[in-house]
Amino acid sequence: MGAIYGHLSLNDELVQDANFAPIAQDLSIWGPDALDSLELPSGRFIQTTLWISPQSQYERIVLTASGYVVCADAILDNRPELAIELDLRPERLSQLSDTQLIGMAWDKWHADCLQHLIGDFSFAIAHPAKKHVFLARDHIGSRPLYWARHGNSLIWSTSAKSLIDQYEGSWQIDEKAIVAFQVAYNDPLTDTFFDGLRRVKPGSQVEFIDGKSTQHQWWNPGKAPIISLASPDLYVQKCRAILERAVSDRCNSNQPIGAHLSGGIDSTAVAVLANRHFRKKSKKLCGGYAWSPPISTQHPDLGQSDERRRILATAEKEDIAVRFGGSEGENLFAFFQRPLETEGNADLADELPILINAADDGARVLLSGWGGDEAFSAHGYGYVGYLLLRLRFKRLAEFIRQRTRGLKNVRLVVSELWWNGIHPSLPNILYVLFDPFRDKDYGLCFMGKVRAEQNRKFIARLRRPLRLFPDPKKNILKFLKHGHLSMRMETWAAWSAPYKLQYRYPLTDRRLLEFLLSIPPEILFLNERSRGFSRAILQDVIPADVSKQDAANELYRREARFSCWKIVSERLQKELLEEDCPWFDMEKLRMAASNPLDQSTSYGVARFGELMTALRLWFMWKRRRKAGIQNTNSDETLSGL
Repeated sequence: MGAIYGHLSLNDELVQDANFAPIAQDLSIWGPDALDSLELPSGRFIQTTLWISPQSQYERIVLTASGYVVCADAILDNRPELAIELDLRPERLSQLSDTQLIGMAWDKWHADCLQHLIGDFSFAIAHPAKKHVFLARDHIGSRPLYWARHGNSLIWSTSAKSLIDQYEGSWQIDEKAIVAFQVAYNDPLTDTFFDGLRRVKPGSQVEFIDGKSTQHQWWNPGKAPIISLASPDLYVQKCRAILERAVSDRCNSNQPIGAHLSGGIDSTAVAVLANRHFRKKSKKLCGGYAWSPPISTQHPDLGQSDERRRILATAEKEDIAVRFGGSEGENLFAFFQRPLETEGNADLADELPILINAADDGARVLLSGWGGDEAFSAHGYGYVGYLLLRLRFKRLAEFIRQRTRGLKNVRLVVSELWWNGIHPSLPNILYVLFDPFRDKDYGLCFMGKVRAEQNRKFIARLRRPLRLFPDPKKNILKFLKHGHLSMRMETWAAWSAPYKLQYRYPLTDRRLLEFLLSIPPEILFLNERSRGFSRAILQDVIPADVSKQDAANELYRREARFSCWKIVSERLQKELLEEDCPWFDMEKLRMAASNPLDQSTSYGVARFGELMTALRLWFMWKRRRKAGIQNTNSDETLSGL
């Protein structure tokens, strides 16, 4: 894997190569082990590689038998099955790169090749003479891919920075993207912060023919028929086999591999299964990386519920070297200054120390349980409504008993029935009326009154609640399509590139997700427990008391946030917020920045989130302002008041 770049003239003009050296340099950060380029009169193509799998050494740009140029940032996990479909001998397969396999699949199936590819990928296939370009991302969006029309050219890349830098000064910030980030900073943007710079959506393809573009969602798992097996044990066995294959495929590397490790189900499962896979080969993970701080006098053991106890117990049992981490106040303040416009807008600064630790241990791959909550270890959203509508009262009572730890607490039982059963079953007009956040005093991250009024209708649309249904499968699909998974994956891809690291996510494996979406809800919530199915699958892998209760980490984060806010307050006296940005009511922003709030309250945490969002945007505005680039068309006229 690594990065790709392409530039194709759509009107047969010659493509000048003056700007390609800095692009190649930027992409070499993503793929430092090899660089390949192809120069044609009407196009330029670059592909860089980070050696991960044994086949990485063969990676280069491919010219197919049908005349298409193939550039891929990809690692395929179904190479044996694909070889059979492509009629390839095993000895030949071992010397073929993933880009070559994608090219062969394109020549055989064209756009339908996506249905035959399992793995993490973004790729571009172009026929310069035909002015035909096909861009695609894997089902979950683990690898980023951006594109834009610039004059008479089409450009695309893994790296948003390489596209922005190529035409520095000509990109303006999208006003709507700024508003969307201020209103819902935890949600993914529709595209990017730049007007005209587009993302290929997860599970989507974008095709250009005769200068016209079409976008199509190629991954639609919701239509799969329900799988019917004779017993719950057979579902458990089949899913365990798929899970082990998903993990082992992502261990196909001759480089050191590490894994996230917490006290929760998802990261514990991935780390333990990966380490057991390696132990069969007399190897092991190079490390397990936790977000929590190490137990110390500063961060003492909090007793039986302390997640770090479970992490250490798992690490000792499975012989995994564990490294703890976490962000201090200075780290958070440095995070505010990172270029979110080209790195992505996910906000988990705790990941940056983990990257440093993993890189220090020589890891090239970092396995993560991220994405497991959405399907593999689903919480049970909509299951109460599902049972209620089908009058399955015995199952309903048992599920609520498990969720509320008994049926004696009437308030909890009624709350569970209402919010997870009746409320999702309401028609839209009533569902919105009873939205639990409807009367909440939403913050706008210090947006000015004029700006808020100008975008009133747009803001109202952004505040619509996420609609849940009395159907667990429908809710899982909703979460998978929401985009928050790819938002973090895109950001982590950019963050990890300088560390020569590649994230991989076994619990979002396409084969695993499609199986989970094809089983009855009663199996997914086996024994009437949320996460009942995943617990049954992992009964020999995870401890009985597995839980993502990380009180020590929350205390650590609380201290880090307050420390960071104090740093912000102190630096107000120097250079911070010295210039008025028209995106904010600067008086309110400066007042909030100068007044650190207690981080043990939900109000204090929410205000820190708003301050973080505002500062990240202010630094973005300042960077462009300093470079002499106008941010938006309205910058000179829109009042921040």
